[in-house]
Amino acid sequence: MSAFLMLLLISQIFVNYIDYEIDNLEIALFYIGALPLTIFSVLCLFLISSRYKTTSEKLKVGERQKAAIDEALNSLAQEVSDTDNINFYNKTTFNIQKLFKTKFVFIGIYTNDESGRRIKTISVVKNGELGKNFSYSLKGTPCDQVVGKSICSYENNVDTHFPKDILLQDMGIKAYVGLPLFNSEKNPLGIVSLLHNEPYQIDPSLNKILDIYGARIGAELARDNLAKKLKMLAYFDYVTKLPNRANLFEQINLTFERNTENQTNSLLILVDIDNFKEVNKVYGYDFSDDILKEIAHRLKIYAGENIFVARNDGDEFAILIDQLSGDRASLIEVSWQAISAVIKAPININKQEVKIECSAGVVIYPLQTDDNYSVIRYAESALQQAKHNGRNQYAVFDKNIQAVFERQQIILKEIHRAMHEDNQLYMVYQPQTSSDGKLLGAEALIRWINPKYGVISPAEFIPIVEQTETIYELGYWVIKHVFKQIQTWKNEKAAIPKHISINIAARQLLHVDFVSNLVLLCEEYQVAPEQIVLELTESGILHDTSVAIASLKTLQNHGFIIALDDFGTGYSSLSYLKDLPINILKIDKSFVDDVFSPSTKQLIQSMISISKHLQLDIIAEGMESKGQVDELDTLGCKTFQGYFFSKPIAADELVNWHFIPI
Repeated sequence: MSAFLMLLLISQIFVNYIDYEIDNLEIALFYIGALPLTIFSVLCLFLISSRYKTTSEKLKVGERQKAAIDEALNSLAQEVSDTDNINFYNKTTFNIQKLFKTKFVFIGIYTNDESGRRIKTISVVKNGELGKNFSYSLKGTPCDQVVGKSICSYENNVDTHFPKDILLQDMGIKAYVGLPLFNSEKNPLGIVSLLHNEPYQIDPSLNKILDIYGARIGAELARDNLAKKLKMLAYFDYVTKLPNRANLFEQINLTFERNTENQTNSLLILVDIDNFKEVNKVYGYDFSDDILKEIAHRLKIYAGENIFVARNDGDEFAILIDQLSGDRASLIEVSWQAISAVIKAPININKQEVKIECSAGVVIYPLQTDDNYSVIRYAESALQQAKHNGRNQYAVFDKNIQAVFERQQIILKEIHRAMHEDNQLYMVYQPQTSSDGKLLGAEALIRWINPKYGVISPAEFIPIVEQTETIYELGYWVIKHVFKQIQTWKNEKAAIPKHISINIAARQLLHVDFVSNLVLLCEEYQVAPEQIVLELTESGILHDTSVAIASLKTLQNHGFIIALDDFGTGYSSLSYLKDLPINILKIDKSFVDDVFSPSTKQLIQSMISISKHLQLDIIAEGMESKGQVDELDTLGCKTFQGYFFSKPIAADELVNWHFIPI
């Protein structure tokens, strides 16, 4: 452009000079004026104008492209905090299509199971509209060259390269771009595919943007996978893949509330496999797990729109039948006959046939209880009655004949008296150690010797007390006695364990004055909060999670250490694990007992991995052998508690305790 301007200037000077010479009769030429120069100038100006227009259009296109890129990046940044995963994927797919201007865009997740390597879409956009999700086999598609590999692009005739790809053929797709999605460990997660019905080439300036989208989508998919694993631990049994006790309890809460409003009833049937311990002894744990899986599979088939099936605990299954109608007694009888027939049918495992029987306990709610907390407990009571009557039958809960509840009333009455009399209730302490027996802490445990009824196990009276207001009084009794003992140790200059663990129930935690009263007791007995570990053992924390989390955060701010007990059993608030402000996870004894089973070992490894990811300490409880200690130590657990190291002992024994290997 500058060359044209220079030439025009020189020409102008030259013509003016010639005109001057002609005017002075120095040159004998005809005078034609500026006509040639004018023509030449017009030509130059035309060329300059054309070049300016082209440059201007390129600048406008560049500005529009930059604006589109900025809009896409801003949109992607805003969606980082989007809690609705589906909404995130749909927005992202729309933005990709808008930016890259292709006819068809989808995001798919990669699966590899018995049906082969497949892609299942989670967001589809076609011509600017949201489409239906679908799944397809990778074999014979361009996506097969992308998943787990690298970006793949066909600018034209992709349909002729992959004639067996039905999607390409039906939609008349000519151009294809596939972007692989990975997690942080470079494991394949899925794919982003851009398809067009005409020849298409991505603007090179947008390649980096596509990579950014791929990284963001991959991170979101990885987060989703972790959330699904946590949810599986929280709400589903790892052996049978059925909903677990925590899930069951939520279903009971929902149906209880709906039944109360609509004046209707639901039926809970707890089914227990008769003599299942003998099956374990004869065939082994893996064989028994296969039996449970088969029963679970059959019950899944039995489940329907109004029938919810869960694994309650061990060899116990729960069947919740909602929206009862007609004669209740007949419905219970028909349901029992159907369920027992499903379970009693011969089971063939490894060419070995096994026949089992079952017993069941039934409760109708809210007809038989006005307390949703009591539904499972009443069904369990009825189940015990069925077993007492000879097994292989069912029993319906009946308040008038249940001796167990009379026993509960005795327990509650006597515990009140025990808290105000000396020498009935007392505390013992079970050491928590390293693998070589070095004392790291201790768990405070309550014991009860009643003058009339003798030794009453905490396994009996604590669950009863936890269902009533009495738990507040008993809880403070325990805390005061532990704090008083710590104060005594200090006065005696004894070797005090670094941490003392105290069990608290969810009712205590949710009480409005619990935190403030606990802090006051620390000040009264001169106990540092950092010395105290508060263990949560009650699944009731699920009922008011926001209050529980607020209380736990306040406790942590004061310096208390929070432990989640019985991790993995379904009794604890596993669904809120990532949100709960906790410091320690305690692996339940049931997993420790079965640590040599491959499935259980794998689950324990997952627990330890999750705890490390969340920066939590792990304590394995119920240790009974050196083999268990060595196995868990190898898996990554470093703190242990159980009879292998020591039974619960008196306070004066604890400060002088040393582990003596057997």
